[in-house]
Amino acid sequence: SALPHIEGLQALAKVPASSMGALAERAISGALNTIDASAELPAVQGLSAGMVKGAISGITSVVMEAARADTPSDDLKMELQARGVSSEHACLLAESYAARKSSLRILLARTQFSLPQLVGVTWRLDYVVKSKHLDSIHRPLYMLRFLTVQSDASEEAIECTCTEEDLGEIYNRLRQATHQVALTLNTL
Repeated sequence: SALPHIEGLQALAKVPASSMGALAERAISGALNTIDASAELPAVQGLSAGMVKGAISGITSVVMEAARADTPSDDLKMELQARGVSSEHACLLAESYAARKSSLRILLARTQFSLPQLVGVTWRLDYVVKSKHLDSIHRPLYMLRFLTVQSDASEEAIECTCTEEDLGEIYNRLRQATHQVALTLNTL
């Protein structure tokens, strides 16, 4: 299933088909921030303002999750029908989603949080003889450079300096992390 359990889907059953398109557009426009958040909600005959808010919230959740998963509109329609949404409502929602899917994906790409991807490591060993504070040190010093790719595809280098003990600690923590990932993957 492409969509998680979403509470607002039950509220869609009570929305008249004649209002479904307007609610879908309101929900998607709200998600894209192309409508003032304080704008008046559309009136739907037979539904309280709370039920309209619930339906808009459910629609917003559905289209954002579908856009995040890059779900085709036909798959979204079938998924909604499998979850008890009427065929007519599912078609109207899928049409609105298809028309704005690329805008929703662009919004998600701009607002998602993701850590940089590590693509390379270089290092250099320097032997420090003295510093401006001490006349004699005679100690190895490692210069590390981590090459990363950010979520916007830009490259960045992160550099740090560490002692032999620091490098040993980094190595041990990376081994522990690798071991933990392997254990986690084996339990799946």
